[in-house]
Amino acid sequence: MEKINSLVLSTLTAALLVGCGGGSSSTSPTPSTTSVPVTKGPLLEAVAKDKAGKTGTQIAGTNKYEFSGEVTYPITVTGGYVDVNNNGIVDAGDYAFNGKLSSYSNVVTPITTYLGDTSKDEGKAKLVKLKELTGATDDDLLTKDPVDTNENVLTLVASIYQTYSALMDNDNTNDGITDDIGDDNSALSNKFDEYKQVISSGTNTNETLEDKLVRIEEHLRDNSDVEKLSEFDAEKVNFSKNNLLGKKLIVNNETYYFRKNDIVLGDSGEDYTQLLSYGSIENGIIKLEFENGNYDLITLTETGFDISYYENEVLSESFSITNKLIDYSQSDLVNALADVPFEFTLDMISGKKIIISDNIGEYEGQFKSDGSYSETWDDSKSQGNSGTCTGTWAVNSQKTGIEIASTCSDNNTLETYSLIFSEMPVSGSEIKIIASGEPDNFATITDIDLIDENSTGTNSTISIENNFGTDSLKNQTLYSVWYGEEEDHKGDTATAASLPIIQKQVIGNNGSVNVVGLLNSQVNVNGYLGIKDNKLFMSETTSFDETTYNEYDSGNLSSGCIKTNYVNTQYPDNNNTDFVFSDFNVAIGFASIIDDSTVNCPTSSSDYISIENDFGDDSFKNRTFYVVYYGLGEDSNGNEIDNVAVVDKFEIDSYGNSTITGLKNSYGTFSGVLSGIHNNKLYARIADSYDKFESDYNEYISGSISEGCIKTNYYENGVLDNVDLFFTDETEAMNFANTLTSSITSCPN
Repeated sequence: MEKINSLVLSTLTAALLVGCGGGSSSTSPTPSTTSVPVTKGPLLEAVAKDKAGKTGTQIAGTNKYEFSGEVTYPITVTGGYVDVNNNGIVDAGDYAFNGKLSSYSNVVTPITTYLGDTSKDEGKAKLVKLKELTGATDDDLLTKDPVDTNENVLTLVASIYQTYSALMDNDNTNDGITDDIGDDNSALSNKFDEYKQVISSGTNTNETLEDKLVRIEEHLRDNSDVEKLSEFDAEKVNFSKNNLLGKKLIVNNETYYFRKNDIVLGDSGEDYTQLLSYGSIENGIIKLEFENGNYDLITLTETGFDISYYENEVLSESFSITNKLIDYSQSDLVNALADVPFEFTLDMISGKKIIISDNIGEYEGQFKSDGSYSETWDDSKSQGNSGTCTGTWAVNSQKTGIEIASTCSDNNTLETYSLIFSEMPVSGSEIKIIASGEPDNFATITDIDLIDENSTGTNSTISIENNFGTDSLKNQTLYSVWYGEEEDHKGDTATAASLPIIQKQVIGNNGSVNVVGLLNSQVNVNGYLGIKDNKLFMSETTSFDETTYNEYDSGNLSSGCIKTNYVNTQYPDNNNTDFVFSDFNVAIGFASIIDDSTVNCPTSSSDYISIENDFGDDSFKNRTFYVVYYGLGEDSNGNEIDNVAVVDKFEIDSYGNSTITGLKNSYGTFSGVLSGIHNNKLYARIADSYDKFESDYNEYISGSISEGCIKTNYYENGVLDNVDLFFTDETEAMNFANTLTSSITSCPN
């Protein structure tokens, strides 16, 4: 179901196509980006570099490669695949390009490769001869994609490539050209006449230059020794990270869960879950890297995958599986992550006091940040004594807990023992107490809190006990939203592009906090929060730096949103407006429309994307629609078919949870979709993910539920793509679809 599925499943992409004129100078000032078409037939998945080594990025679905900043000529292009049918993707029937093209202008073709630098005498002379042969202009030969010129230029591209193929291979020792192209009987002139016949032999009088380009490329392919790609060959070429995201692959007792920034490797056997990173993904071979330098290779096959394990760069095991990539649920991932081995860190206990209780008594231990330890104990439960201890503490070498060496008031003897944790210490956590010569004992933490180690310092009044505005932040789960630069897993800036960001903060009773990035943020850190004078401070320790904070502006948690001003007194350019929400669905709906001009908290659902908003004059809660459009569908085997009527059933519950089922020229059922509305635009996102609502949407045009039909315009990446009709009756929808032979203009009368 092309329309609704695109609305739900697509990711937001943007391509800025900025053209730049050609020339023969060695360097040329450019706009922020330069778009360079590459045609030997349209060339996809190639490597395009300028003289300085700057790499151009292929603009998806085109033969254009985009360079940022200034381009230094010449540009060279190697490898890739010739898009024979000119459909913008590598598929069966295309073939690999093993040669090299070059250009001193902003188009790369066999013509520009042959001409070289046209500011030099040799290049100028060649250019004059080619213009005489073809009647073309300088722009036709140097600055335009051949498919935007005329038949003669298309013919010349093929003729030069066939005549001077040695010039365009990867062997630089055979590039000399002795042919006199001014001779009517030259090899190039004869080849030009031959391909003129090929390109003009079509019987379709309405044939476009694109059609002629396809025909001449098919002729070149079929009359040479190149090897056509099979469907599986093309599948390997097109296999990318996008094929992996949100999927899992089961390999014996292990399962790979593919996420955006890492891979969770779950193990149902004796080993723990591990986090892997992405290596290269090329031609169906996926490299997954471990922290210790070992790696797994997963190779796509026609029946499944080949699995290879490498230890110290040596193959240790290899086998094949027939399992396929399948979707994983959030609960699958949660269960896998629960098996990640716990690692105790210094910040979990430093600067804190804990009270533990067991069958003997109750103990309060204080773990100061300088490594000193003090304890008061009361063994009255077992009719024992009470007393105090002093000593030192440190994290043990296994990072499973802490070792304590202390002398107590009852015997004045130095004793050592360990506290072993299975999770971050919180009230209710169970710990194991191991002491030499005694049986292991288990106790429960009944309270944990910060020690005021700086009672006379400048931070003495920073405390989670203070309110932020009118709210206490103790024991709250909050979602901070702002518009800024994306962060990597360390919190460092990952891109200069401004994006909506969401971070989740789980705050404990004592101000301890776990911060996890949910949207455009990879951070996952533990620390502490404190408040003073309506300023919220955060630190990885209990000592706060007062140069950076979030200052309260307005709002409260009962209204659902607090506006804060982020202040960095040392780097004021980083100052920003942050919004704090208590409801994730409101946070993601707000983040989906936020930009750098957003200055206020939402005051109602109309200020963010929500199913609570009306579409036209109608509520879409608890509704079922039958969506009809004319365009791209699919057959029962999942193959695309164009120019057909498509019908999908679209069910929405009261929370916006949606299910989409194909009824006509559309197959399969998609659930786990969350729909929302804002400003008469219907959006959707994956419900169990932290993805925002994307820029694909259906905009209300006319009609209503009472009329039985609503007309919408469907936009893809913000560009009008088609008309979709939302029917309330299945029979009417199917009857209307059965009459469609062209694009929809309106609801039926």
